[in-house]
Amino acid sequence: MQQKYIEDDSVIIVTIECLIKLESYPEEVINAILYAIDSMTRVVINDTILGLVIHNKNNDALFFSVHFVVLSTFETSVYDFSPITSDQYLDLVLDKKVLK
Repeated sequence: MQQKYIEDDSVIIVTIECLIKLESYPEEVINAILYAIDSMTRVVINDTILGLVIHNKNNDALFFSVHFVVLSTFETSVYDFSPITSDQYLDLVLDKKVLK
């Protein structure tokens, strides 16, 4: 995955462990998750968990939490993601913690 520039020289790095975990999902789900991370406009300031909803080829909604850690002023890492319930996703929406 190409590094995403989110502000000046800041980059988002997806860890190898996270990429290996992604391999258990269908290709369209993997692509949607990586695209959402790559194109996000939200700047992560603190270590945080953001919600993400994507739709599979059957148009079913899939909900995930994406875990970010700020490594430095210029680097943020995606170190994990997990499937979550729609209620957990809605809690993140109410907390304004969604990946945009």
